[in-house]
Amino acid sequence: MEETISINDAIVKFNQENLIISRKKGFAILTNQNSKDSFLNVKSVVKHKKTNITETKMILDKLNHNKDVSPPFSLLVDDVNINDVVIVTYDCVTAIVSLELSKANDKNHQSSSDIMKGGKKSLKNINILLFVDKNLSKDNLLKLYMNAVEGKSSALWELDVRDKFNELFTGGNNDTVLIACKEFEDPEEETDEIKLQQMVKKCVRDALVKAIRNSGYFRNILDFINSVGVEIDDLVEAGMDLCVGVEKTDELYQKLKAQILKSLEDINVITLIMAGIRVEEDYEKHRLEEVDVDDDPAYLYTDEVLGMAIANQIAGTKAIFNFKRYDEEKPGIISDLGPMLDDIFAGLVAGCMSKIFEE
Repeated sequence: MEETISINDAIVKFNQENLIISRKKGFAILTNQNSKDSFLNVKSVVKHKKTNITETKMILDKLNHNKDVSPPFSLLVDDVNINDVVIVTYDCVTAIVSLELSKANDKNHQSSSDIMKGGKKSLKNINILLFVDKNLSKDNLLKLYMNAVEGKSSALWELDVRDKFNELFTGGNNDTVLIACKEFEDPEEETDEIKLQQMVKKCVRDALVKAIRNSGYFRNILDFINSVGVEIDDLVEAGMDLCVGVEKTDELYQKLKAQILKSLEDINVITLIMAGIRVEEDYEKHRLEEVDVDDDPAYLYTDEVLGMAIANQIAGTKAIFNFKRYDEEKPGIISDLGPMLDDIFAGLVAGCMSKIFEE
């Protein structure tokens, strides 16, 4: 199969094993793969899908006998299916992005970000091949390399991809960035450097966003709740702690849990909880110069407003009175949370407790 990129006289071919980009006149490249020399002249750039038994020497021998590969060539080996590679072209720039995923329980990649629902897989490495239809100096390529990295960071920020510590994921330990132009020399025609840099950043960002989306990435409200250290069972136990006048049975436990999950399908409850989570993060990281709520000051009451709004949305006025109990007593997990989170989850628990006793 064939594809096109921004460099018109480049030939792009791919099959189940290889993505091969060749050019008769060759490419001038900058890559972080080669420890001896980052700047190289090559005839082909090859992305090869490895298997468990594939060794680099075997790959090289095979490619050296491939009529579509013109030596010398630069080789990227990863475990990404060729069909999962994302190619985006804007004018004179093409970004080719592939994601290496690992199982979430892979001990070698415990700092990776959960990227698939249920944590089944995590993002291990991000590989970026960038082609620019221009002659560029080495200084130009270095600048574009930084722009490509900025584009990667922008995509990860846009999708709010997190690591296991709930910090923004910025990339894997073995991320690859390769930038190829036509020749190492100053551009023959006048080049708008700022426009080119912006285009590179946008092209990489959009390609990476598409690749991450294609891999199945999304975060639902339960993912966001888990990211702040709260499990649904923690909330159920907190609710049961202040349950008086009735027997604390397993049936009651399951009924409360079901109600919490049902309430978390309400877009209004979701919105109020997300507001609390976002504000808590901003306060915790001291992003607002005028605000310091580390000691949960008494004059901060908007946290209670959010909590009461959540309780009221779930079960009406009576739940607001129940919220005051949970806010003051702070049972279980609620006592471990910050100034915004303790009240929004107190409101969620109070509202659900009130709701299950309506019948």
